[in-house]
Amino acid sequence: MYSFYAVAIIYRQISKIFMPSQELFPQISFSAIATITRSNLLVIFGVVLVVFIFFTAVFLFHWRTYGGGNKYIFMAEVIYWAISLFLLMSMIITIMLY
Repeated sequence: MYSFYAVAIIYRQISKIFMPSQELFPQISFSAIATITRSNLLVIFGVVLVVFIFFTAVFLFHWRTYGGGNKYIFMAEVIYWAISLFLLMSMIITIMLY
């Protein structure tokens, strides 16, 4: 039966094979790519908002054209707007507090 020491040695050898050290991979700093500022986050939020408006228009057109005024379609719209507004407000509050 292996002792705890022998198991630790085997684990260390296996981890060297399957989990190479970080020196093999160059570390890229995120600050070299972009600096996170409130204005940058607002630009990203603007892009998200434009995409959101586009998809919302598509969803609403589809629901109202092909939904047939069903109570389930109405409920889907209510849930969609509630969750969407919560997420958008969470994003803007987080950006303002950043």
